[in-house]
This record gives sequence, C-alpha cells and structure tokens, in this order.
Amino acid sequence: MKSNAVLVLIGPSGVGKSTLTGKLLKNSRVKFSLMPKYTTRPQRLIEKSTFSEDIFVSEAEFDKLDGQGFFIDTVQPFGLPYKYGLPWPTEHLGTVTHLVPLRAFVLDTFLKHFPDALIYQLEVSPDLAKQRMLNRGQKTVDIQARLKTFEQEILAGRKLAQRTLQNDSEIDNLADGIIDCFLHDSALL
Repeated sequence: MKSNAVLVLIGPSGVGKSTLTGKLLKNSRVKFSLMPKYTTRPQRLIEKSTFSEDIFVSEAEFDKLDGQGFFIDTVQPFGLPYKYGLPWPTEHLGTVTHLVPLRAFVLDTFLKHFPDALIYQLEVSPDLAKQRMLNRGQKTVDIQARLKTFEQEILAGRKLAQRTLQNDSEIDNLADGIIDCFLHDSALL
C-alpha cells in the first residue's frame, strides 16, 4: 500500500458515508486520517452523540477561513442556505492515508489536486436513503432538497468511481470489504 493513498467515499445523502467513515477510522488494518468538511449547517441532534465527519462553524468563521485560502473548494448545495468547505490537508500526504467523504459533484476540483485518489461510491435505494435521513432527524424540506438530485448524483458517481458498493446490509462486513478493496487497489497505484 502506498503511504500517501487517498480514499474518497462518495454518494448522495443517506447512503451511509458518515457511519462507514466512523467504522473505517476505527479499523486496525489501515490507519486512516480523516479530511473533515467544514459546514455552516446546524449540527443534527444525532451528531452530538455519534460520529460526524463535519466540523460545524458559524457563517462568519467559515467566510474568514475561506478568505484565508483554508479550503480546497467550497459549495452551497441543494439550494439550501448551508455552506460546505473541504480544507487542505494538515498532515503531509506522503506520511498518512487520507479518508475523505465527499459528494460526486465536488470531485472534479478535488481530483485536480489529488488525481490518484481511489474513489468508492456507496449506494442505497432512494427509499432507504430517505428513511435514514428521517431517522437522523432531518427536516422534510432538507430531505426533499437532497432527494431531488439523488438519481443524478448516483449516475455521476458511477462514472467517477473505481468501485460501487451497496450499503444495505451489515456495516461491519462492508467496512471489512472496503478495506480489502483498498489494500488491493492502493497496491496497484
């Protein structure tokens, strides 16, 4: 495995990127370093007691960081008032393996800076994604906005991903399978 490998998990809202990221960070076979996203979105109640790959900041703090060149890129998706930004890595890429949960629509910019990143797409049915978003307490307007582009995001991700994985069964088995795939694929880089 290359020590500077980057694994990007993509997929629409509700496919399990956060849950899987939490599992992958706890595994004992590959030491991942999370590249978190910054967001102005309010923290969900469930995120206060479970894992979240997001760092929640005020709009003023976000804009300050953005003005300082802190982010690789920023987006304001779904027509919602929240901003998201992916910071430049703080750890040198040659010494750690980065894990990055992202959305397909921001991959173009990311791949300009990390062209050798391995991209794995997670998929579920729109109904299961909706149920997961309801279970985590998202508002109906937020869910509807995210589901509007669900199918388009799945199709876009399939064009970019080296692997497409269904996340509709046991999460521990999926995490183990992803690690096996990652060890194989990163050895080929």
